[in-house]
Amino acid sequence: MKHLAVFAVLSLFGSAFALSESQKLHLVIDPGHGGKDPGHPVEQVYESDINLQWALELKEAAEARGIEVTLTREEDEFIQLSDRAAIADAIEDDNVVLISLHQAASNNSDAKGTRVYTSEDADEATKSLAAIIKAHLDTIYETRLEEGDFYMLRNRNYPAIMISAGFMSNADNLELLQSEEFRAQFNDQLLNALVKE
Repeated sequence: MKHLAVFAVLSLFGSAFALSESQKLHLVIDPGHGGKDPGHPVEQVYESDINLQWALELKEAAEARGIEVTLTREEDEFIQLSDRAAIADAIEDDNVVLISLHQAASNNSDAKGTRVYTSEDADEATKSLAAIIKAHLDTIYETRLEEGDFYMLRNRNYPAIMISAGFMSNADNLELLQSEEFRAQFNDQLLNALVKE
């Protein structure tokens, strides 16, 4: 029943923007944390490293589809949130989308799954985009929509969404997050949500 529901959503909306051939998406990828801020550590695995590896792979996959990509960081370095936002805000293209990549952690080791976040005051375009992303990602892993007060999502003049791909505190999720195959499937569905082939 779940897969039928997902198929219905995808059939109804298609891709989030359904850009025409004359329009081109400019994707800003924000790999969370970095440098002195490693994010959630699990033994010798750091969230910041997973986020960066994921972002680099997503960038490569997006560029292979002809999407212009900007990263807020390209190495293990600490960048202030205000500087990250300024990178995205400075882009003058009409079709900018910001995806901030993070991973979650919980005291409950059973907590698992992907979370797609928008700001509490997100506009309808952003909410629609988040719903489409959620529907596509749901085809490969349990995904939920959430709202949150995150700096990178506040007061943006373009769709800004944070994606937490999984819980590092869950052993099964951590294994998935470190799987190149899973990340490739995840990125493929994310890009399917963003653009119309």
